[in-house]
Amino acid sequence: MLRVLVTRRLVDTFSLIVDEETCLIHMRVEQRQSAGGRAIRVATQYTDYRPVEGVLIPHTITLSIDGKATQQTKIARIVANSEKDGSLFRRPDPEAAAASASGSKSTDASEPVGADKR
Repeated sequence: MLRVLVTRRLVDTFSLIVDEETCLIHMRVEQRQSAGGRAIRVATQYTDYRPVEGVLIPHTITLSIDGKATQQTKIARIVANSEKDGSLFRRPDPEAAAASASGSKSTDASEPVGADKR
């Protein structure tokens, strides 16, 4: 394994643990400050590499804080470069959104939400 020190914006640093033969990233390790100001070690481990469109991508990601696993993400399936309709990424028409919102409201706009109608 190789350890690569990465520096971003001349301030943030973290280490990548890389397999020397495959060049796959095994782990990312960094020091962070907790809410109380204590230094904590955060390690993100990448495993279960599988090919997706010819590229090996990790399908299990485990996050550990101070050596204790706190979160694990297991990815069942990855679809690379799937075709999406461009309208999916456009802003909605403000007039259509306002009409839709006013049509779905069942309360009178002049009364505050949760007003007692006794």
